Amino acid sequence: MRKKRITVLGSCMAIILLNSSYFYQLPQKIGLGNGTSFILIQGLLCSIIYFALGRETDSHHTEAIADKLAHFDYSAVIDSSKKRTKTDQSLSQLMEVLRKLIADIYGVTRTVESNGFALNQDIQIIEDSSRDIVRAVDEVAQGNSHVADLIEEITINTTEASHFIQDINQDVNEIKRKADNTVVLIEKGKAAMDFQKQTVENNVKNFQTISAVVHNLEKAASEINSIVNTISGISDQTNLLALNAAIEAARAGEAGKGFAVVAEEIRKLANNTGDSTKQVKSLIDRVKQGVEGIVHEVSMADNAVNEQAQAIKDTDEAFSTISNAVVTIDHQIAQILEKTKRLSAASEGIGKAIENIAAVSEETAAGAQEVTAVTQNQAATIAVMNERILDYTKKIGVIGQELDRFRFIKIAQTEYDEHMIQVEIFKQIVKKKLGLALEGIKVPSAELFRSVAEGKVDATVAPWMPAEEASFRKYAKNLEDMGANLYGCKSGLVVPDYVPIDQIEDLKHHAANFENKIYSVQRTTAIGSLMPQVVGSYGLSFMIEYGDEKSVLDALERRIEKKEWVMITGWQPHWMFGTYKLKFLKDSKQILPEDQYCITLGRKGLQQDNPEFYRILKEFSLDINGINYALNNIHRGATVEDAAKEYIEKYTK
Repeated sequence: MRKKRITVLGSCMAIILLNSSYFYQLPQKIGLGNGTSFILIQGLLCSIIYFALGRETDSHHTEAIADKLAHFDYSAVIDSSKKRTKTDQSLSQLMEVLRKLIADIYGVTRTVESNGFALNQDIQIIEDSSRDIVRAVDEVAQGNSHVADLIEEITINTTEASHFIQDINQDVNEIKRKADNTVVLIEKGKAAMDFQKQTVENNVKNFQTISAVVHNLEKAASEINSIVNTISGISDQTNLLALNAAIEAARAGEAGKGFAVVAEEIRKLANNTGDSTKQVKSLIDRVKQGVEGIVHEVSMADNAVNEQAQAIKDTDEAFSTISNAVVTIDHQIAQILEKTKRLSAASEGIGKAIENIAAVSEETAAGAQEVTAVTQNQAATIAVMNERILDYTKKIGVIGQELDRFRFIKIAQTEYDEHMIQVEIFKQIVKKKLGLALEGIKVPSAELFRSVAEGKVDATVAPWMPAEEASFRKYAKNLEDMGANLYGCKSGLVVPDYVPIDQIEDLKHHAANFENKIYSVQRTTAIGSLMPQVVGSYGLSFMIEYGDEKSVLDALERRIEKKEWVMITGWQPHWMFGTYKLKFLKDSKQILPEDQYCITLGRKGLQQDNPEFYRILKEFSLDINGINYALNNIHRGATVEDAAKEYIEKYTK
């Protein structure tokens, strides 16, 4: 009996070693280079187990296990509630170990194959780029001769341009000299105009004085004429009175003779006065006419003087304008002269630079030829490397195909704790309800969808939606969407619940309470990359202190122990939410990702192949608080299996 058990255990261990060695290509090194040889040897070992156990008449169950092993069926779970032989128990344990080992190897092959395809594409891009570089370098080499011709032509043109610049420099110097002379002449002319302007202004003042005197004289003549007219009137009246007196004296006779003589004398005197008055009036009229002529001439002269003054003023303004223009021109000519000097110096520098360019062009031509040769060699090496990687990827694919023979339920997951606990909970539920074993296949996030779509695994419960919507759409036609299994997945700014702030926009009034710090995971993460935009959009005076997850969580723990305000970038599910009372700050500007959920995806045909399992998978759902609690247990040292078991006891019916 003992020998039989040893035979069984030895054969099972050999199977495990075969699976491990095949992954590391040991069969090829010992001459078993294909998967068929590998399977035959494994089948032989399983047959040894079968025949060794078949002789035990009291262990039909052992025969069944051996038969399953022989047919690559690892889906069975030994019912621990029933009494089994030690051989059964040992074989069951070996089957579980082997199943986990196969699952790990299978996950590695899927990951390596996926990375191989990605690497193949990247190298193909590099190979194409190398060809482009070769073509570009060839074009550069071909263009060097043309560049040399152009440089020679440029050298000739630059030499001629240098001569022209020297001629221009001489002409500008002559123009500058003449412009300086013009400025001197204009200054002299302006001085003469200033003197003439002053003289004209004095003449205008004199004419204004003369005009005033003449106008006064005209006024006086008018007054004299008026007085003369008055005297003439008095003379006429006196003459009339004298005539009347003579008439009255004649009537008086002898008594009036003396009065008649007086009246006659008065009449004569009045006539003389009238004659004198007429002569005076005639003279005054002549004087007045002369004065009027003088006034007219003075007015004409005054207008002429005013016009002359205006002309002098206009001339002075014109001289000022000309002077300013000439000064400006002189300044501009000075600038032109300075620039022509610089241009001349630059022309000399260009000539030297062109000589250097010619030398560099020759070196470039030689270097281009070397680069072409090196790049061609690199392109060939890259092509060979690409072929090797493609061949390596195909071999990995062959290993994956061989591993496909091992039948058990496979669930794609990532290496993160939240996904490991998801799968372990589901694994224990399926084991309890159906007696079937399943294993999680660890792959990168992008590989979750491809593995299910290609039917390499049965399902996945890990993808976050809508964050991974693009990957889902890429494989959607070969996936069956069974709905969400975990709501409440989220990332954002997290604070302890004792902090009396609920919105990001309120942070600007409490920056000092947080010491103006946001503890964030690296910029390479989705949430870390958004922090500068959050700070800028909300106008926050916060410094973003980046670090890894551990440093961020250490800062959170230190501050919470002291009941201090602290803010970090966080996400759930995560053990921190199972350890501390935390909350997400509301993002009114919707900069941070919206709430997420984990989706269950199954392969096409799963319902027909295993309806009971399909039903359990479709009904599978988790509680976010329970997952946070389970992750906290794992963080505190519990195994994933124990944490899953406790979750099932507390959160499932």
